[in-house]
This record gives sequence, C-alpha cells and structure tokens, in this order.
Amino acid sequence: MTEPSALDAVVVGAGLTGLCAAHGLVRAGLRVQVLEAAPRAGGVIGSVARDGFLYEAGPNSGLDNTPEIGELIDALGLRPRLRYASAASAKNRYLVRGGRVLAAPSGPGSFLSTPLFSAGAKLGLLRELLAPRGDAAADESVASFVRRRLGPEFLDYAVDPLVGGIYAADPERISLAAAFPALHALEQQHGGLLRGAIASARERRRSGAPKRQPPQSFSFDGGMQVLTDALAAAVPLATDTTALRLAPQPGGGFVLHAQGPGGALALRTRHLVLATPADTAGALLREHQPAAAEALSAIDYAPVACVASA
Repeated sequence: MTEPSALDAVVVGAGLTGLCAAHGLVRAGLRVQVLEAAPRAGGVIGSVARDGFLYEAGPNSGLDNTPEIGELIDALGLRPRLRYASAASAKNRYLVRGGRVLAAPSGPGSFLSTPLFSAGAKLGLLRELLAPRGDAAADESVASFVRRRLGPEFLDYAVDPLVGGIYAADPERISLAAAFPALHALEQQHGGLLRGAIASARERRRSGAPKRQPPQSFSFDGGMQVLTDALAAAVPLATDTTALRLAPQPGGGFVLHAQGPGGALALRTRHLVLATPADTAGALLREHQPAAAEALSAIDYAPVACVASA
C-alpha cells in the first residue's frame, strides 16, 4: 500500500465508479490508494463462466454512447476483447405479462398488434396529444409523468422495466428532470412527447442533418468483469479494507481511519473520493457534515438482483 504521507487521493469503493475515478487520477500522475471493503473489486459487476454459459451477476452490457468509453477501453488495452451486440438481435426485447413472455413492439405495426398493451391503452395514447404541459418548476417523478401523459399500463409494462434495467430503482422515486432530461425538455418545449418527436424529426429534415445512430451495446469476451478486473489491476488497490472514520485536518486534507487484513490504518491524503452506496458515505460524513450525512442516509436502494446468461 502507498505510504500515507505520500497520497494525493484516497478512493473509497472499488466498484466501476471508484475504479474509473482512480484510473483517471493515476493517469494524471497523482498518488492514489483505493480501499474496498469486499474481498474483490468490481462492485455489482461479476461474470461467471460455467457449463458452457457466461453468467452476469450484474449488468450484462455497457452502452458506447460517449467517446470517453472508447478512450478508457483503449487505455486498458481491451479493444481486442471488446464484443458488440448483434444489431438484429439487439432489437428484440421481451416482457412478461399475465405469465406470458411477449415481444416488445419495435414499430407502429407491431405496437398496434401487440397483446402487451390493451386496446384501451393503445387508444389512450392519443390522449397524450391533449395532455396539458406539466409544471416546469415541479420536480415530478418518472412514474407521475408517465401516468399523466401515457397511462398506467405504459408505466407498468414499458417504463418500469426500462427504469429498473437502468437505475434498479422505483420510478415513483426518480426525478424525471434528473434521470430523463430529454423527455422533460420535449414536454416543456413542445407541449408533449408526440409533438416533440414530430417537431424534432421535422427539424432534422429541414436542416438536412443525418439521422442519429443509436449507441451500440457492448461487452467483452469474458463478460463485463473483464473491464473491472483490468481497472483493478491498473490502480493501487486494497481489498478487505473498510473505511471507518474520516478526520479533516486543520491545514487541509484528511486522515482516513480504516481496518484492513493487517490491522488498523490511518491514511493521510489531500483529497478523498467516496464512491460508495449513499448510506456508507453518510456514515463517514456524519461526524463532520451531519446535514449531508442525513440526506445521504435517507436514500433507498431497491433490492434488485439481475442475472443474465449467454
């Protein structure tokens, strides 16, 4: 482990967020130490090969939607191990309703014929054109927005699975403006989702802009854990090490008290990154920032388990 007096930053938590933060700091030339309470790094990401199948205990893919993702993959030397989803197969999505596995509609034709939504829900979609614009100043939840504009069936059988897959959380407790700012903007700027989609398509045709290609889903030849394993190997990491108490120093910086396999640790650092669940961060901040600690500790996480095989 790096000498405490030499640290520029300590990162608490070796999930994907903490590992990426530490990797960026190391590449910038800073002296960094990562602490992880679990026996291994990676957080919820975990890949297991068994009996000819690859099982993902957490997310089964990533989305190549920013240049920084490609830069990270190249910096880790993982480009040869990168695998993109088949464009044809990736279009297929399935949901369960009434004990039946049903294909999610992929266009207007399949939407009209799908048994996933009732005839009433399909006809009710036309009401979206007449639904009033929401209060721009209100922090409306995703569930409230969808229920108000599209109806409860679209919430239960379309949006709820989508939100669960992205955030693993309850749409009743997710802010629309924070999680889906583009949908919030469509309603505020154009009065609704359908109006906004029509206006956006018209503007693209008028400007001659090419149709935007959707980002590609990707994984690796050994699953998503390939990414977190490569990150963990690229940064100074101590597993089985629990952060216990944070002590800000009068002259700046912090001393972080922790417990590792070899006993108690006191790490002196100029900067601290908390890449942990909110309640863990709240516990570390409680002594010095009680208001922030209380707010963080009040954040709930949905008890979601996601297992995928290929």
